[in-house]
Amino acid sequence: MKRLLVPSLALVCACGAATSPIVERDDAAAGRDGGTAARDAGRTDAGLARDAGPPPDGLVFRLSFRSKFGASETIYAQRSSSSREGPGWLTVRTAGGGALAIVGRCDLCDCPASGGACLECPRCGPPPDDVRQLVGTGDLIEHRWDGLVHTTGTCDAGELALCSAPPTRAPPGDYVASFCWSTVATGVGMGHTVGMSTCDEVAFRLPDDDGVVEDPVCFCG
Repeated sequence: MKRLLVPSLALVCACGAATSPIVERDDAAAGRDGGTAARDAGRTDAGLARDAGPPPDGLVFRLSFRSKFGASETIYAQRSSSSREGPGWLTVRTAGGGALAIVGRCDLCDCPASGGACLECPRCGPPPDDVRQLVGTGDLIEHRWDGLVHTTGTCDAGELALCSAPPTRAPPGDYVASFCWSTVATGVGMGHTVGMSTCDEVAFRLPDDDGVVEDPVCFCG
């Protein structure tokens, strides 16, 4: 079936955090996904596109872009953001709205096995801001998720401190991936951020059978 876009969220994505009210996409959205190979099967009660659901080795989230003007038209994705771990263009939540951390925090040490004193470990700083340009010839960006959900715990560092709890596998059920992209950016590569962004939501189910959840953005109208 053809993929159905829900009303998109407009974000100010310099840090990929704050959201503004839902707005309609003003770019011939009805024809935007025309011609895209059908990848999703079924539809949720909320009207979201539903991806079929991941094989045991993980799930690939893919943002792709095609335009009737080809390489002369581009969009931009926040490959990484200094505001959080993981891909800046992608977030995942449960169907009930609970956010999932699909990437662990490298600024925290692992929690001790049986409580007690915090472990020592090398720590990293925040990831750099980095923008990826996608040209309208079918260019794409992907993130592979191993199906693990990361949470934090506490340990004793003279006072309670945060640590990384052992990750757990996401249980079977319904989920929603949000793919964010923009038509403007301060530049491409390290040290840059995207501007006002559009976020498309695609529903999927675990376990999955084809291993790909895709947002095929198409300026085809």
